[in-house]
Amino acid sequence: VRMVLLFIRAHRNGDFFLYMQSLKELVPYFFALDHPNYARWISVHIHDLCSLPETIQEEFLKGHFVVSKTKKRGSSIPSHNF
Repeated sequence: VRMVLLFIRAHRNGDFFLYMQSLKELVPYFFALDHPNYARWISVHIHDLCSLPETIQEEFLKGHFVVSKTKKRGSSIPSHNF
């Protein structure tokens, strides 16, 4: 439960480092719980994010991987669907 909450918190706060860490921690559970599609594609997603050019990674570290409707902290939402 803690890892899922950290994953949600990463989105809400626009914390890309926490987002990557929580994804990496969740991958073994997808394999263990027999969710092969999640395990396979989350692993590919992590690899793709790690191979992004430096300029895009810097933007993501600034929190530009989520969308905010308001300026309130903790109100961001992911711009992608899983």
